[in-house]
Amino acid sequence: MKKNNLVFIIVLVALLFASSCSLKEIEVKASPSIQTPITKDVILLMDLIDIETIENTLKESFQPYAQLTRTSNYPLTYSIEVSIFNAGEILKKLGKEDFKQISQGTYNIISSDSPTSLLSFSEIDLGILKYINFISLPATLLIKEAEGISIEATLTYCNENNLKVEQNKEVDLSDLINTHEDIKIEEMSIKFEEGFSVSKNTTIAMTFEFPFKFTTTEDIELYSNKADIGEEDIFRRKKDSGDDMKDIINGINSLKVYMDYLNTTGLFFKINIRGWEVNKQRETDSKPIEHIIFKEDSVVFDLNYFLKEIKEIIPYNFLISIYLPESSNEFIYELNLDGEVKYIIWMDLGIDINIPIEI
Repeated sequence: MKKNNLVFIIVLVALLFASSCSLKEIEVKASPSIQTPITKDVILLMDLIDIETIENTLKESFQPYAQLTRTSNYPLTYSIEVSIFNAGEILKKLGKEDFKQISQGTYNIISSDSPTSLLSFSEIDLGILKYINFISLPATLLIKEAEGISIEATLTYCNENNLKVEQNKEVDLSDLINTHEDIKIEEMSIKFEEGFSVSKNTTIAMTFEFPFKFTTTEDIELYSNKADIGEEDIFRRKKDSGDDMKDIINGINSLKVYMDYLNTTGLFFKINIRGWEVNKQRETDSKPIEHIIFKEDSVVFDLNYFLKEIKEIIPYNFLISIYLPESSNEFIYELNLDGEVKYIIWMDLGIDINIPIEI
């Protein structure tokens, strides 16, 4: 909400009637309702969500050999390929110098006494990802540029749960990754068939798809104006504001803000408005008002709840926060990187004014 426009409206009302203030013979009381646009704008998803931080967090969660590629903007999806062993590392695990020395058969290259880290969420700042539960996270174990060779692995998570993974068979790892714990390869076996072939580019890898279709475990704050309020009053008042300004503010009997919007971000937003006592830097006793911004709708922010405080507390302001609200499986986010929020906001101000008229 644009405070400067709101102040302008109040000052304009004062100026309209200032020329009559010296005329005291007769006063006519009027109660106009002023409806005026405040702002019309577009907010891009890129302005609401720090995509670069999300990408860096995903990269940091995997071992250094992970390659991250954005594969879709809606829903925002990343493909991550984690290189587990290259050809030389496979030979080292088998204690061989050349693949020609390897006979047909099955060999262990990772054992439970020396597991390999696949990804780790435990030692980094997850930011917004800490409160996200992904709906699905497909993963596939691969051996690349090889023939006649197959692999199997056992993943462990939460230090006790196991999951068998077979080559080229997609598995859903959302339950694992939603725990925000380390995931390790507990065991891995490699099987060489008769006549197998390899190259210097042979690689054992695991690919992950991260589609940003998710639920949230709690409200996630995206924005707050708390640091920007400072000592400012919503109407630019000071303790010693003149009588004219005081009379106008006291004459306000209705204050509502309307918003029409079209939201294509794939997210829903909860807007929370609370009263703020500037001098004491604390919330007031009034009940907060909240609205959730869905895909397309109109909402009314009824600020009448705050009128008594506005008139009695100087300086006074609003504490405004925007959240991703806690959700469930019936309330799923699908992040659209090309999305935006188009909105128009206007105000409905009801005010009692004493207009002096000369006769």
